[in-house]
Amino acid sequence: MNDFDEILETYATEAQELIDTIRDILADFLYADDKKSQMDHLWRCIHTIKGGAGTVGLEALKNAAHLLEDHLMMYKETPTSIGEGEVSFITKSIDML
Repeated sequence: MNDFDEILETYATEAQELIDTIRDILADFLYADDKKSQMDHLWRCIHTIKGGAGTVGLEALKNAAHLLEDHLMMYKETPTSIGEGEVSFITKSIDML
């Protein structure tokens, strides 16, 4: 295995851990006491996936994560406005990542 393959494997492992974290956040989001903190954590996870994808040259993944990150910006300051439909949309977007 060459260096790039090792970097790519490390990224894939880290990205999967981030996706698992996102799923955990979304599972409890509607019932969370501190939705602002949860939204910040969710956004950081997606931002990290995007940055890593760009680093390893996964442009389609980087672009998809960027679109989701941009979409979430409208809720960053008002996460209490997120309802069940939006959580479902975000979950489906994460599934696509």
